[in-house]
Amino acid sequence: MLHDVARQDAVVAEATAAAELLRAGGAELLVLAAATGLDGYDERPALTAAQWATLVATASLVADRAAAVGLRTVLHPHVGTHVETRAEVRRFLADSDLPLCVDTGHLLIGGTDPVELVRGHPHRVGHVHLKDVRADLAEQVRRGGISYTEAVGKGIYVPLGDGDVDLPTMIKLLQGNDYHGWYVLEQDTALAEDDTGADKLSRRATARSLAFLRSVH
Repeated sequence: MLHDVARQDAVVAEATAAAELLRAGGAELLVLAAATGLDGYDERPALTAAQWATLVATASLVADRAAAVGLRTVLHPHVGTHVETRAEVRRFLADSDLPLCVDTGHLLIGGTDPVELVRGHPHRVGHVHLKDVRADLAEQVRRGGISYTEAVGKGIYVPLGDGDVDLPTMIKLLQGNDYHGWYVLEQDTALAEDDTGADKLSRRATARSLAFLRSVH
């Protein structure tokens, strides 16, 4: 919980230990998210100005400790965290110098056009998670019509190219701005406990996503 001043030292120590372990395993990157401390992604208490300032400061401290062991640090805007909405993403860009993990799905669900984000802040891109989402369900989540968990169950995440993220433009922008990092392909879904064949759906969706990427790369 980056925003909790009472736990700041503990959070930094925990993140430092994680960074050391990751570096020992050959990692190059530490991905942070501004977790609320609550279970799940459907509740998100508002932060005070002081808590926001602590969040930014703690993220910076973690980044310094990670850099000391050879890792870069990025902040991951994510549904159900304290950096989710368009306003919060813009505020973090203004208040912190940390690069972002550009997660195309979570950004769009939170109200940020990921293409416009990369176009406007190309040098703040530190890492990329590629997802595609249905904008109609994303809008329902933003309005509070359905929870994020319900949206995942309804199939808000679709194979790349089947949703409403302009991925060809996104990839072209990243390549044009000399992004040479990883593209992490994620296919979030909700599997029914009694459906023993459901795991095949994710594998098929991932195969379609890879085929799409090859067609636009």
